[in-house]
Amino acid sequence: MSDDIFGQLCFFVLVDVPTIERGVDVCTLTARTKRVRLATIHCDRSDCEDNIKQFKALNREFGDTVHAEFSFREIM
Repeated sequence: MSDDIFGQLCFFVLVDVPTIERGVDVCTLTARTKRVRLATIHCDRSDCEDNIKQFKALNREFGDTVHAEFSFREIM
């Protein structure tokens, strides 16, 4: 049995989304940061580095703005 963990690797970017804050006499346009999921890949933890490199190579237009997060759940 392997000690490797199977889970999901989520790719996302952070974008600024405009919002309007309404006051009594004035409305103010502000920005909030939102996380936008691009893709999720189910894989072993040991494969994450290769999957990240491949994803970034396929999506060069995002540059260094792509983030990745690996997570898993244990169900008993």
